Amino acid sequence: MTVPYRSDVAQIAAIATYGEAPVVETVPLPSPEAGAIVVKMDVATVCGTDVHQWQGAYAAAFGLQPPICMGHEGVGVILERGKGVETDSASTPLTEGDRVIWTHQACGQCHECSVLGAEVLCTNRTMGMHQSIHTFPHVSATFGTHSYVWPRAGRLRVPDGVKSEWASAASCALRTVKSALEKIPTLGTHDTVVIQGAGPLGLFATAAVSVHRPRKLIVVGAPDSSLELARQWGATDTISIGDLPDAESRKAAIQGLTDGRGPNVTLEFAGVPSAFAEALDFTARGGHVVLVGSAANAPHPTSAHHIVTKQLSVSGCYSATIGHYAQALDFIDRFQGEFDWDQMLGNRYRLDQLGDALSRMRSGTEAKPIIVPEVGPSY
Repeated sequence: MTVPYRSDVAQIAAIATYGEAPVVETVPLPSPEAGAIVVKMDVATVCGTDVHQWQGAYAAAFGLQPPICMGHEGVGVILERGKGVETDSASTPLTEGDRVIWTHQACGQCHECSVLGAEVLCTNRTMGMHQSIHTFPHVSATFGTHSYVWPRAGRLRVPDGVKSEWASAASCALRTVKSALEKIPTLGTHDTVVIQGAGPLGLFATAAVSVHRPRKLIVVGAPDSSLELARQWGATDTISIGDLPDAESRKAAIQGLTDGRGPNVTLEFAGVPSAFAEALDFTARGGHVVLVGSAANAPHPTSAHHIVTKQLSVSGCYSATIGHYAQALDFIDRFQGEFDWDQMLGNRYRLDQLGDALSRMRSGTEAKPIIVPEVGPSY
């Protein structure tokens, strides 16, 4: 591809060796092709997927060879628009200086895109966090000073009343929650819901489910600080995996809170191999189980007879459409008076401190570290 490059350059954090501290590299900064946008990063946030990628969980499945760009949650300020970029995906006018969030890029031509109309299932999807730093556009992810919004990527202007840190977290965690909730036929005051996991996905799900006022909203996870936040955000009950470390004790606790039946809705955001089997075991007959966290390519042993004999509906949820991004921004904006979104956010880290942020998220010390597009004086 022949593209013009800007006179300025960018700095990005990249995986050089899986499991080791990311490196900061200086790369060329292209001008945008038609339909694309070059943004100056305002802020980014760390997702559990970033931790998994850093540890090499996706290397074999996607054939990823370092050095690889990092990050997929972020808010950028429009630096330069390519030809034809006048509005966002919701027809809101865009200009230089506007803050935006954006999706990965679907090919628009495969069977999944064109026939099924499901771009999240695209077999040729371009994901910025899977790109080499040595190939165009070099700044395809969000842990850097700049990033690139691909021509076919959905994009949305961030409302003026929404903090960039909130919008960044919403651009993956909350939009995925919104997508997951669509897998449930109905959700209302008669339902009993269990959320597995008290990380960012689980906490956002707690807030999103709580506005439906279910009969019971039970969050299972750790640490205690996250469970406390879950209660503040609408959980009627919480179960600590530290206090109840085995599946049978947790099942007994859930049954005790649900008149012995179990929940009729279970949302899995834990991402641990045992969570699927556990969900099938404690979910009520005729219930719904939605899997979200189990995206890494690891075995998840379970017994299919629970699905058959209890007639469970099991759905998988991977990624989200630009419509779900819009729902997430709207939810963050509308309910900021009811939920203190800042309580989820962690400390701020420079690009050269990304390894510390990843380690702290992996250990559960922080739910959502913030990455600012800066480097230390040694760089």
